[in-house]
Formats: sequence, C-alpha cells, structure tokens
Amino acid sequence: STQSTWVTKASQYRGVKRGLSETVRALDKKTAHLCVIAQDCDEPRYVRLIKALCQQNNVPLIQGVDRETIGQWAGLSRYNKENNLKKVIKCSSIAVVDFGDKTRALEFLKERIA
Repeated sequence: STQSTWVTKASQYRGVKRGLSETVRALDKKTAHLCVIAQDCDEPRYVRLIKALCQQNNVPLIQGVDRETIGQWAGLSRYNKENNLKKVIKCSSIAVVDFGDKTRALEFLKERIA
C-alpha cells in the first residue's frame, strides 16, 4: 500500500520514531512531520496525549491502523530464510521525522494530508 511504502522508506533512513516515548518526544521537539496511532491501542491516555500533541503542533495524524500493521511499517518484522514473515512486534504509534527519498507514494501522501 501507499502508506507502507513511505513508512518503509522513512524507516530505512532512520526517520521513524517508534513507540510512545519516541513518538511523544518527536512531537514535543516539533520534529515530527506525521504521526500514526493504532486503532487497537489499549491505553486511552496515550491516544489522547498523541492526539493533543498532534493538534497542538499541527502534525497530521493517521488513525484506523492496527498495531501489527504499524509494526510492519516501522520495520519491526522478522523473516525466515525463505523471506516469509515469521514474527511482527506490535507498535502502537510512530512518528515520521524524515521521509527519506522523494517517491510517488510520498507525493500522494502529501497531497492527502495538505
């Protein structure tokens, strides 16, 4: 999907902050360009905090994605020798601080969040 493309690309450039503390830190420092929060995050206080920081800092927020998918996007997947998905570490939130290369997927995303 388009979303997985730009997150994977950003992750390759170490441009993705993973988990609550890194995400909040990026939002607090105003280095986040985009944030993703999981729909199945089991801690409502985290969701409220990230939503408030995104709104305060005018950072686009993507919701409606599950923790497993966010974990895959963020590069928290393990593959076996045949390159089949073996395990995914779930992640409730990520912040993109560097998109890396300019791609068609990134341009598509920027048009949607502008």
